[in-house]
Amino acid sequence: MAFSMKDITTVKEFELDLLSQNEKLRNIAFIQAHELRGPITSMQGLVSLMIQENYSKDFEEGYAKEFTLLSNKVDKIVKTIVAESDVKPEV
Repeated sequence: MAFSMKDITTVKEFELDLLSQNEKLRNIAFIQAHELRGPITSMQGLVSLMIQENYSKDFEEGYAKEFTLLSNKVDKIVKTIVAESDVKPEV
């Protein structure tokens, strides 16, 4: 009877890394599909309203604040996506 032993530590660590990366990708997909889409849609609606109102100065100034708030929200979400997708290189 012969027995063979093989260290599978590296294989298991690789599997755990893959599972972690897959979870990160699922989180990124969720963020893109749900959290990023809302502010983008709102900005598109504001642009549409501005066009319908023929770009009156008061109208534009009123929406400038909204654009700033929404763009800040998009910026924060993008930063979250970047942080979530930061995969450490293999050593």
